Amino acid sequence: FGYGLCDSSFFGNAALAWQALRVAAGECAAAADYAKAIESGSITATLAVAEKSGSWDPALVRTKAISEQGDWQISGSKTFVPGADDADAFFVIARSVAGPSLFAVERSAPKLEVVPLEVVDETRPLCQINFADTLAKLISREGAGGRLMANVIDLATTALAAEQVGVIEKAVGLLTEAGSPETELAEVTLDHVAAVSLWRRALDH
Repeated sequence: FGYGLCDSSFFGNAALAWQALRVAAGECAAAADYAKAIESGSITATLAVAEKSGSWDPALVRTKAISEQGDWQISGSKTFVPGADDADAFFVIARSVAGPSLFAVERSAPKLEVVPLEVVDETRPLCQINFADTLAKLISREGAGGRLMANVIDLATTALAAEQVGVIEKAVGLLTEAGSPETELAEVTLDHVAAVSLWRRALDH
């Protein structure tokens, strides 16, 4: 990734959903099972966090989760969701009485609507997902969604940084092939060294 445009759900599936489940797996066997299903390729998934504002601030989560006779239902909308167009499952941050929490929603659930959004890069589709008392399953501890959001945004940003390293490496190759001036090539090469260093530091932390 980063070397060229790629029509893939990798970011939503692995960088978001899988990493969120790995964070939650320590407290929830269901999260661990879903993570293994993504690893094996038996399902594809994505993580639905942002709403109209586009923010990952837990205080701005408005999608509601209500428990009735042991069953959870969620209502609201999530937007800018990557890879939702072909996902088998959605992992959704919704607010219960205990606070933001992580829920699993199957693609086949009734009262679920996935609406494609206009995007600049068609290889990176984004969608809005609308829920209307949609059946959901609580994943991990109720109210733990805020901490999970903070962890996952760090992990997702690190994944995006790795992709940007690939972009710079591709640029170095193109400049070399084109016989660009040494000063220009040197500048981009130094940018690449800095990007790799910062990315590896993020991985270590």
